[in-house]
Amino acid sequence: MAIKINKGDNSVPQSEEVTSSKMLEMTEAIRNFCVTLSVPNKTFDVKKAFDQLKQYVSNYDRLLYAEISNYCYHLENAQADNFQGNLNALVEYVYSWNFDNGNASLEKLGKTDQVELKNKTKRIVIKLYDNVNLACAQMNSLKRSEEELREAVKKEFTPLKEDITKDMSAQLISLVGIFTAIAFLVFGGFDSLMSIFSGLANQSLARLTMVSSLWGLIICNGI
Repeated sequence: MAIKINKGDNSVPQSEEVTSSKMLEMTEAIRNFCVTLSVPNKTFDVKKAFDQLKQYVSNYDRLLYAEISNYCYHLENAQADNFQGNLNALVEYVYSWNFDNGNASLEKLGKTDQVELKNKTKRIVIKLYDNVNLACAQMNSLKRSEEELREAVKKEFTPLKEDITKDMSAQLISLVGIFTAIAFLVFGGFDSLMSIFSGLANQSLARLTMVSSLWGLIICNGI
């Protein structure tokens, strides 16, 4: 039996395609949940947010904490306040009497799987709360460090900037003075050359050449 080998087959294995698709779905679901937590506190529906998270836990079993942290890092101050406030409301809900009473009602109906899912989601809420607080603390620390670094650079650079400005001004004045002197020397030299040529009009070529060469030597040395 002949065995065919495709040397140029660069197709992605099916298992990798499934994994990539699953991760994209999880990432999109996490972002949607983060958007739900970012709405203004007055319009936040804690029961709806819990059900959304419960659905996520039922489908994917765990959170992508890195994606949540990345989302928190890009929040504006008002959005970050809404996010943390809504998350606090979600934590209060999972520890509320209504939550425990709902679990008790489900246990009486024999829906232990639903009770287990709600309790698992509750643990995820606590982990989410801890992760978000850590991300916000890191973000605030980075902002403070950036501000402190900016102030330190400004404090150290200001005297140097003044010294550099003074030095540049002094050098600029020196350059202007040098070029001015060169300009006077060149134009003055041309005037003197015209005087020499006018005075030596009736002189021999050898004398004229010697005088003009001497004039050129003096001008070049002066420049």
